[in-house]
This record gives sequence, structure tokens and C-alpha cells, in this order.
Amino acid sequence: MDVVISLGTILIVGYFFGLVAEKFRLPRVTAYLLAGVLFSDEILGHLVNLDLKSWSETFSAISLGFIAYIVGGEVDLSKFKTNGKLVFRSTILSSFAPLIFVFLGFYLFTDILGVTKEMAFLFAALSTTTDAAAPIAIINQFQSKGELTETTIGVVALDDAVGIVVFMFFSVFFLSSGAMSWQETLTHELGLSIFIGLLMGLFLNKASLLSPSNDYIFPLLSGLILLSVGISEYFHTSTLLTCIIIGLTANNLSSKAMQKTSLMMPVEHIEDFVFITFFTLTGIHFSFSYFKVALIPMTAYVILRGLGKYVGAYLGCKISSPSDNSTSKFLGLTLLPQAGVAIGLVFQIIHLPEFRSNKELIFNIILGSTIIYEIFGSLMAKYSLESTGDIK
Repeated sequence: MDVVISLGTILIVGYFFGLVAEKFRLPRVTAYLLAGVLFSDEILGHLVNLDLKSWSETFSAISLGFIAYIVGGEVDLSKFKTNGKLVFRSTILSSFAPLIFVFLGFYLFTDILGVTKEMAFLFAALSTTTDAAAPIAIINQFQSKGELTETTIGVVALDDAVGIVVFMFFSVFFLSSGAMSWQETLTHELGLSIFIGLLMGLFLNKASLLSPSNDYIFPLLSGLILLSVGISEYFHTSTLLTCIIIGLTANNLSSKAMQKTSLMMPVEHIEDFVFITFFTLTGIHFSFSYFKVALIPMTAYVILRGLGKYVGAYLGCKISSPSDNSTSKFLGLTLLPQAGVAIGLVFQIIHLPEFRSNKELIFNIILGSTIIYEIFGSLMAKYSLESTGDIK
């Protein structure tokens, strides 16, 4: 019963935090994260004693699977005919610019920042990812429409895929223990994730044709995502990449009998349930003591990654000549939030021997930067979409 009570408490508190955010026209995901921080051990956690250890990781993985599906499903490949170059170039540059900035900063100043050389590679790989959940939630919350909106949706989906692949390269080249060659490991990680995603996405699209209404699709969709999360965990592949491919494949297969919205509509009703669960559980891991220790490297990470994202996105837009010049100015600001993918990747790696002694420091650098990015990054994303007129 502890699991039921804990989850119920999290959802109710998250709901009221979301209402406050809605009243002040703030991004709800920021409120959910702060609700989680409220239940961390050093604030209210030691009083309410929520039992999280036995189930939070599983719920986070499932929530992340749904978020990844939503991200993939939001990408409309037909629109890539008009803005494909803009999205692709912006994705590549906004992914690799922060990787270079963060790597050089952490590698050259390891002693000042109190990190190891291996951690410099780790943070560089993590810096490529963007929290797709935050901008997608803001776009849906405020019904944002326009070139910046479409570009942001495309970039955050491809950005996460690029980030996952970069992280796989990092894992293979620097952490591979030798049972398989790096080519075999990379093929296994990347190829199997894409294969499972394509297979599940194709099955979802075809099986949904048998459904008489959208109400019947939700059990099928939920079952496939849960199954995909479990299979990915079993075969040690990327849950995130798999579920992004499922959403991308299922929602972009041409079919007159099945409109795209019918495969997204069921998850639209549970979006906030997923976001509350994931972001609140993320905030609960916050620790003031490690936050203080991680303050200097965390600040460096926030600044270096933020600069890299903005500069990379700006250059990507400039060489692609968007129809609206304000897209170049504001795209980088919509890509600042970082949470879901980065935290999911950290969870996968902090228990490895190379990082075990520094796992609390690593996690709180990413978690602390996540809180900063989710609060200020989400506000900047909303401001950017308003400035370009995408949010009316």
C-alpha cells in the first residue's frame, strides 16, 4: 500500500502545483519539478516518509517511454519538405556545439571544477540532449503555432536521438568492457533500438486500424509502450530511442483509414499524469548537501551548455535562411530545458564502476542544472514563443 499512497500523494500535490502555475501562466512542468523538490529527504521527505526506492525507477522508465513516444509522434515528416534543412542543420549544430563547449571547459579545468577526465566526457555527451517534454508541454499548454514551434518540435525530437547516439558512442569507446567489439556494441545498442521501434510502430499503426474508436486504442498503445520499455531493458538497448521511433513510425505511416491524431489523442489525456509522475520523481532526488558540493561544476555546466545550445542553433538557422528571421534569434532559447533524456541516461551509467565513487556528485550536477534549466529554460522557451507570435 505504500506505493499506492506515495503515488497518490505525488499526483495530488503535483495537481495543485500545476494549478498555481496555470494561474500565473507559467510552464506546469516547472511546478511539477518543484513539487518533487518539496518531497526530497532534506525538506519534507523525512516527515512524510514516501517509500520510493522500490518503485520510482520503474515508474520513471515507463513515464520516460510515454514522453519519448509523444516526442516522436509530434514530428510530422511531411513538413520536413519545407523546413527539413532548417531542422536538420539546427539539430546538428545545437547538439555538437554544447558538446565541444562542455568538453573543453571540463577537460581543461578538471582540478578547478573538481571533476575527473572521464566525467568531462560524460557531461559533454549529456549536454547534447534537450528536454523535449518541457517545450512540447509548453507548446500544447499554450497552443503555440508557427515556424519557431514547428522547428522546435523537429529539433527536440532529432536532438534527443542525436544525443542518445552520442551517448552510445561515449559508452562504447570509453566504458566498453570488452565482451564485444565497439562495432558490435554500437550495432546492438543503436540497431536493435531502431529495429524494435520500427517493428512496434508498424504493428501499432496496423493493429489500430482494427479499433472501432479512439477509446480502444489506449490499451493497445499503453501495452506496446510498456512492452517496449521491458524489452529494451532486457536487451540493454535505449528505451528512449525505441519509443521515439515508435511514435515517429506509427504516426507518419500514410493511411487514409487512420488519421494521425487518433494515435496521439489517447496519450493527450494522460500527458499531465505522465509529466507529474516523471518530473516529481525527478525532483525528489534533490539533495542540498550535494547541491552545495556540485555548485561550481553545475554552474559551469549550465553556462557552457547554454552557450553551446544558443550558438549552435543560431548558426544552424543562419545557414538555412528561415522564412522568419526571429527563428534564428529565439530557437536556441527554446532548447535550453534539459531533464528527461539526460536524467534517464545518467540513471543508466552512474552505477558503473568508473563512476560509482562519484555518482552522487554526477547526479546532483545534472539534477541541479535540470532544476535551473526547467525553471528558467521553460520560462525562456515560453518567452521566445510569445516573442515570435507563436503564442497568441
